[in-house]
Amino acid sequence: MAFDDLSDEDLALATSRVAADALHSARLLAASRLVDGPGCGAGDAATAVDVLLARDPADARYELLQAFEKPWAALVIRILAPVADPAPAMQDARDRGVTAAAIAKALGVSQQALYQNPRYAEIVRRR
Repeated sequence: MAFDDLSDEDLALATSRVAADALHSARLLAASRLVDGPGCGAGDAATAVDVLLARDPADARYELLQAFEKPWAALVIRILAPVADPAPAMQDARDRGVTAAAIAKALGVSQQALYQNPRYAEIVRRR
């Protein structure tokens, strides 16, 4: 078997890994901007991502970063969307309280277009 022969299962696994790596990279880049600006004092970008993902209110670093988590989540979408499926970042943003309007803006589309996209409508629809 040649090195580039992939079964459907292997290809799906590789695609999933690349998508997860892209999401992680977008989170790091957005966190880097955050800690270089208003979130300074929260540690490095990797630490900020860990703190934001944990969302532990007992963590003083989260207390500092919490005010910026919605804009951070929207920036992750904006960074990720041109290179990978933004759906996981969109779901995370919605879970953090980011509005559909802010998600649409991050994607560079109208809110109506967002709701008309069958792939994203369920994510942004009010619960």
